[in-house]
Amino acid sequence: MKPATILGSALASCALLALVALPVQDANSGKPKAPAAAKPPGQTTPTAKQDAKPGAKPGAKPAAKPVAKPAVEPAAAPAAQDAAAADRAPGAAITKRYEEAMTPGEQHAWLAKLAGKWKTSAKLLTEPDAPAVEMVGSSEFKMLMDGRFLIESHDAGGSLGAFRGMGIMGFNNVTSKYERVWFDTTSTAMVKSEGEFVEAGNNIRWTDQRSDPRSNRVREVQSKLTIDSDDAFTFLMIDNLNGKMFTAVEVHYRRE
Repeated sequence: MKPATILGSALASCALLALVALPVQDANSGKPKAPAAAKPPGQTTPTAKQDAKPGAKPGAKPAAKPVAKPAVEPAAAPAAQDAAAADRAPGAAITKRYEEAMTPGEQHAWLAKLAGKWKTSAKLLTEPDAPAVEMVGSSEFKMLMDGRFLIESHDAGGSLGAFRGMGIMGFNNVTSKYERVWFDTTSTAMVKSEGEFVEAGNNIRWTDQRSDPRSNRVREVQSKLTIDSDDAFTFLMIDNLNGKMFTAVEVHYRRE
């Protein structure tokens, strides 16, 4: 081989080595990429399967934990706040309230004065100008449930035949109301009453819920029990028919 040919081949080889040593250009950024670092002997690159937690799919991103948002409740009305506060009252306070609700007081002692046997005379009216139906009979009052309730058993008779009735009265310590339920042989309905004591008249005045066959509905009427003396009291029921007030029931009690 000629010397010139040998020299040309050597120069070509040097040029090729110089091109290989030049940094590679990034097509997107135009900046040269650094050569990859050499790996130490025996070290391998961890794979996605090795990095994943047991049971996770290879390449899956770890699930983000949901962040619980605090519940926002509308502001309660003052009455509702008071009721809620009462519900959270300490156990001792709740126990005291139950004791107060269940303990008979002076109102129950007032009712207890009616215990015993009584003779009765009654007048009944269904309309303001109708003639009264008169009856005579007897009643027995007893206190029940260790002085908490007063029950009456009544038997009478008159022009309409035999009449029987039963009622129960009490004082509700929670509502501070006198309550009464009455039922008799003239109806399949019960009269339900709630009222207050009027000291000036020494009586209990009730508002009654009474079923009326004439109007085929439940109407409100007024009634009251007045203590006349230790041995006498009176019960009245005041009705309203077409705007006209009248005494529908009048019963006088005399102690035996």
